[in-house]
Amino acid sequence: MTILPSLARSISVTAPSVLQIAKGSPATAFIPVAIPTPLTSFTCTLNVPAGFVGSQSAIGTYPSEVTVSTVAGGCQINWNNAARNLKDKMPVPIRVTAAPALAGATHRTDLDIILEVVDKTTAPVITATFGGQAIANNQLVKFNLNTVNTVFFKVTDPDVGATVYVASATIPTAYGATLTPLGPQASPL
Repeated sequence: MTILPSLARSISVTAPSVLQIAKGSPATAFIPVAIPTPLTSFTCTLNVPAGFVGSQSAIGTYPSEVTVSTVAGGCQINWNNAARNLKDKMPVPIRVTAAPALAGATHRTDLDIILEVVDKTTAPVITATFGGQAIANNQLVKFNLNTVNTVFFKVTDPDVGATVYVASATIPTAYGATLTPLGPQASPL
């Protein structure tokens, strides 16, 4: 890639290395793209060399179940993955090319992402207990002063792929209460 001094970092693309995507015909994912002036537009394409050997057979192009297109604000990936199983993965090499070419230089960036099939139809199930008793949704919990009080959370995600955050809405710091997490702030399931 040739970068003109006045256009350093001419294309900005933000995408995680693995995108979880639902089953569908097609299932879609979006990758945002930003370009500065004087560049006026961009295109998104599969970055596949001629004669590429696909995941099923030597087909000369990328598997036909995956397409990449340019949409307002970024790249859209379509994956006809209805015949795939949960947790199946598909590598997707993407090229973003900006226009116009300035001083004979093409402005482009390549990225490789992996799509993973997950079932996003069921929310995680969160249960909390205090003193061996289940805590109902929106139930207030009475803590004993001057003792360590522990609330246990159990999270299960039948379709896997959620990230769960636990926080307290209010903690009575005037009475010396503090919140000490025993695990990571966010825990992917």
